[in-house]
Amino acid sequence: MNSELVQKHFVVDDEMIEDGDIQSVITPLWWSVSTYDGETEMYDALEQFTEPQKYVWAVQWYYSEVENGGHEQFFMNYAGIVWEIALEGLRVMRCDIMTEILEEAIQRIGGYPSFDR
Repeated sequence: MNSELVQKHFVVDDEMIEDGDIQSVITPLWWSVSTYDGETEMYDALEQFTEPQKYVWAVQWYYSEVENGGHEQFFMNYAGIVWEIALEGLRVMRCDIMTEILEEAIQRIGGYPSFDR
C-alpha cells in the first residue's frame, strides 16, 4: 500500500464553479489548514489559497459548528478562530441574513470574540 501524499493543483474556473462541487474547491484547505494550532499558524497556512476558497472554507466551518451546537459551540471550539473570515465571506457572498445573525452573535459576546482557546 502506497501511503505517499500527492500534491494536486486545482484551477478554480467557471467550469468548476458551475459544476457546483464546492468540496473540490476547499478540500485542499481541509488538508493544509488547522484551526487547532492558533491564529498565526492558521493565517500562515491560508496564505497559499485564494480569498474565495478561504471564504467558503470559513463559512462551512461556521455553518457546521452552529448547526451542531449553536453559536456558543462555534465561538468556544477551535473552529471559532475563523469568525472574521466567515463574516467577511458571508458579506462577499451577499448572505445578508446569515451576516446579520453572525454580527449579532458577535455583539452579544462583547463585540470581538477571542482567538484564545
